[in-house]
Amino acid sequence: FFYRLLEKLKGHSSEEICPLKMALISDVHGIEAALRAVLDHARERGVTAILHAGDAVGAPRPDQSIELLRGADVLSVYGNLDQTLMVGHRTGKHTGDQQLDLVMGNMKDRSWEWLANLPQEVRLDVCGRTVYMTHGSPGDVGEKLLPSTPDDHLKAIARKVNADVVIIGHTHLPMCREVARTMFVNPGSVGRPRDGPEASYAILEFPSLELKHHRVRYDVERTLKEVSSQGLSDLAEAIEKGRNGDRTTTVGRWAMT
Repeated sequence: FFYRLLEKLKGHSSEEICPLKMALISDVHGIEAALRAVLDHARERGVTAILHAGDAVGAPRPDQSIELLRGADVLSVYGNLDQTLMVGHRTGKHTGDQQLDLVMGNMKDRSWEWLANLPQEVRLDVCGRTVYMTHGSPGDVGEKLLPSTPDDHLKAIARKVNADVVIIGHTHLPMCREVARTMFVNPGSVGRPRDGPEASYAILEFPSLELKHHRVRYDVERTLKEVSSQGLSDLAEAIEKGRNGDRTTTVGRWAMT
């Protein structure tokens, strides 16, 4: 799937494809309706390429979400929950999480094949700008890079990856920080934003690196009914309300769990 996107970016001269608008998405978590709304919103704004920073899977619609990503030629990496599911699938062991075990027991072979072929990181040259993408941080899909992460730590990452833009996910927190001449971008979560149900993503323009975060409404009620019908009432509440119980001062503690 992502080879077609690479051809789109690398198979033409910069003059042919630049300037370019790229949608940055992450953490779909099986919320197909939110993903569909985001893709439509992005296309209406002239987006011609899409990057996804991981964690596509989740209830209620993991297969349909993956098919949307495939059909839109989205370049994806795997996230920590994607990885957890793959380990469970390969070993036959339950994850201990009701939602993930439900997904693992019902996902189609085509979706497992897609997950198995995702890389942990991606590096691209877009309009003369180097883009690096991973879910958490280089070499660690589970690390959370936050608005409060010390500059020194981000500087170390910037030196390691040597890129103009570092795209990450995992925290579900929209973020844009520039450290050591490197832009760190988290588009937030498509399916599970921390502050309510509206899907979050970003559009990054090349070569200017002008960034704008967006929030997109979708049919949340229908999704909540579907999730509840699968016996996941706690998940339905989390989708509807986000993580409103977390105050800014507690985000760091949440990130360590």
